Amino acid sequence: MPCIEITKISDQTKVSKEGRKYQVTVVEGMKYGTTDQWTTNIFKNQKELLDQLNDFGPGEVANFKFVKNGNFYDLTSIEEPTQENLDYAKKNAGTSAPAGGPGGGGGNKSNTMSKEEWAEKDRKTKIGMSIHNSVAAASRLCKVGTKPEAVVEYAKKLLPYLMSEELPIDNPFVDKKDALEPPDVD
Repeated sequence: MPCIEITKISDQTKVSKEGRKYQVTVVEGMKYGTTDQWTTNIFKNQKELLDQLNDFGPGEVANFKFVKNGNFYDLTSIEEPTQENLDYAKKNAGTSAPAGGPGGGGGNKSNTMSKEEWAEKDRKTKIGMSIHNSVAAASRLCKVGTKPEAVVEYAKKLLPYLMSEELPIDNPFVDKKDALEPPDVD
């Protein structure tokens, strides 16, 4: 139910993937309390919605209500926003809507995480990827029939090597004294 400050209403002819032409009314605006661009199409056969839209014009704020229909959101009504709608929109300005959600696909694109939070997220992602890669490499390098506990122990030996930012020893651009040696296979 985004509250939208309408900036433009225009009738347009669009062409489907199959090459058929169809008429829509395009409503453009900004999410209330933000500078996030927003757009939606109202098909010409949606007379009730077009009648509701006639009550609004550029510079006015309207409450657009959507209902999820499979992978899409269908516009169900356009109403005068209540003070509660406006307060909710302002309170949630700057938070992201789900990608592809009602109101033009994705909500606020601004980053609400600090640099430190991003660094921590990146660190955790790198750890997770390194653990995954060490287990995958260990399972490929161990002989068929090796006990799972032995594969895990081997993966633990590989993990520091994978977590290193050093390049592999066989890279000709790395001084061999600075490179990490891979662990010995037991």
